Amino acid sequence: MKFFTFILFGTFSLLVACSNTNNSKNEISTNEHAQKNYQHYTVGNFETMQSCVDFVASEAKSAGMEIKLSGLSPKKATGSFNGDEAMFFYCQKQEAGTSGTFFEAVYPKFN
Repeated sequence: MKFFTFILFGTFSLLVACSNTNNSKNEISTNEHAQKNYQHYTVGNFETMQSCVDFVASEAKSAGMEIKLSGLSPKKATGSFNGDEAMFFYCQKQEAGTSGTFFEAVYPKFN
């Protein structure tokens, strides 16, 4: 009976491990897909959330694209370019002891 229990629990552990491995592969695949869309991130700091979002919108417009906001709160704005969720940006409130409060923009660098 103990041998059977060991096999049962051993098989369960193996199934759990295999399940977790498959999820990791999906996450890696998703990250690789996102990296193919653009390879460089540009970071900028702004005094207000509005100026942060406006700047990202102007960068997108100069590349012939538009931004689409998908999330907006007082601390963070997120969105995508031309509705493609793999090409994303965000503006996020940051607080640093030496720099004070500012809004950080992370977005793709367009050629």
